Amino acid sequence: MDYKKLSSLIQTELFEEDDHNTPYPKICNLHDSFDNCDFIWDSEKSHNCLWCNYANYTWGLLHTIESWSMYE
Repeated sequence: MDYKKLSSLIQTELFEEDDHNTPYPKICNLHDSFDNCDFIWDSEKSHNCLWCNYANYTWGLLHTIESWSMYE
């Protein structure tokens, strides 16, 4: 398996860059879907821990594949 190619694919499909060219998982954009929801304790905040967990898994996947690519 070509882990460098897989790493590149993960970066292009699962990440995007902010205004400062810093990559972040696309799943973080789901926070915006909870803006001002009635069922969130603080309706001024759109933060949802589920999306943070998924973002952490996305980072973990990328770092794991990058580590494996070093052994090729």
